[in-house]
Amino acid sequence: MVDNKKPSAAAHATRETETRKAQEREYTYTPPSQLDSPQEKPGTKHRWVRISLMGSDDDRNMSMRRREGWEVVRAEEFPEFVGPVHSEGRFTGVIGVGDLILMKIDERLLAAKQKYINQKTDRLQAAMDSNLFREEDPRMPISVNRQSRVATGGGLRFDD
Repeated sequence: MVDNKKPSAAAHATRETETRKAQEREYTYTPPSQLDSPQEKPGTKHRWVRISLMGSDDDRNMSMRRREGWEVVRAEEFPEFVGPVHSEGRFTGVIGVGDLILMKIDERLLAAKQKYINQKTDRLQAAMDSNLFREEDPRMPISVNRQSRVATGGGLRFDD
C-alpha cells in the first residue's frame, strides 16, 4: 500500500524563510540620554557645567570654570549635531540642557591640571608621613601599607 500523504509545510521550510530568519536582527533597547553631546574633536575634552542653581545664576561656578580654561561649545561648531541648544538668554546658541551647558578644554591643559593635582597630593602625603613618623617610637614602630583590598561574597558569618 502506497502512502500518498503530502509532507507538511513545517517539515519543508523553504530557503527563503530560512534566510529571512537568519537576516532578522535582534533589537535592543537603550534608554534615551538627556545629556547627549557631539563627538569630541581631537585634542579636546567635553564636560557638562552647571550655570544655575535653584533658579538663580551660578556665576561663581562659571567664572571658576572659565579661569580653569573651559570654553562654551556653540552649536555652530557642530552643525551635524542634533540636540538641545539654548535659544534665549546669555547662552543663546550654546549646546545645553536646562541648567547645564557643554564646555570644552584642550587636553594638554587638562593633563597639566591633573599633573599639578597629583604633585600636590604627593606633597601632602609626604607631609602627613613626616608628621606621623616624627611620633614613632622604637617600641611601637609604625608601618605604612597603602594597599587596599576589596572582598566580595562570603556573606555574613556568625560564630555558633
